[in-house]
Amino acid sequence: MSALLQFDSVVKSFPTWWKRERFVAWALARLRPSKHESKQVLQPLSFALGPGDIIGIVGPNGSGKSTILRLAAGIYAPDEGAVNITAGVMPFMSPNAYFSAELDVKENIDLCSALMRVPVNLAIAAADVIKSSGIDVEADTQIRLLSPGMRARLAFSIVQHSAAEILLLDEFERSLDLQAKRHCCEQIKRFSQKGGGCLVASHDLEIIREICTKLLVYHEGNFKAFDSLERAISEAGLEV
Repeated sequence: MSALLQFDSVVKSFPTWWKRERFVAWALARLRPSKHESKQVLQPLSFALGPGDIIGIVGPNGSGKSTILRLAAGIYAPDEGAVNITAGVMPFMSPNAYFSAELDVKENIDLCSALMRVPVNLAIAAADVIKSSGIDVEADTQIRLLSPGMRARLAFSIVQHSAAEILLLDEFERSLDLQAKRHCCEQIKRFSQKGGGCLVASHDLEIIREICTKLLVYHEGNFKAFDSLERAISEAGLEV
């Protein structure tokens, strides 16, 4: 089975600066290589995301979780190694990023469908999305009147219709109540059951344990790939 996404010895660094300067001086200093050095955020990292995989990315703040997602989305380019993508990618860094506060629920469903690459021939009825999201709201309700959890449930209900096969999630559980988390987790599992692959960066180890089939765990200064939760617990000391 071919991988949807593969990291092959990927290395990523970012520049650091010797001293803080005003913006203009700082900008000019960037032209002088001797003024800066680099900090390696990712050491050589290799893993593969296959159809049906849900890979959890676990690590402290600043460890590089979001960097991995941005590399997978093509936002960043690796300094060394290669990121091979063979399927459509849907970055889902924040469910609310797909909605406009000036539009109502139906208009936002149409907007969200376009941004999530839902094929035109699979036009989604607003009533069906609202029903599958499990929230009690009318299609002409202004989206700004919905809670973050309600908007997230709407967005995850649209995910199922996307043509993308790779879903990237960055702490999607923030600001969600327990019911909304459960709904979103079910939608993620449905996406993977249809052959999609997911990368999930999260601090919520309950979610990691519930939905993830594999893990990338920050351990001893670098991310390591594990093919099971049990291995991550025994080899990396992951506590769940």
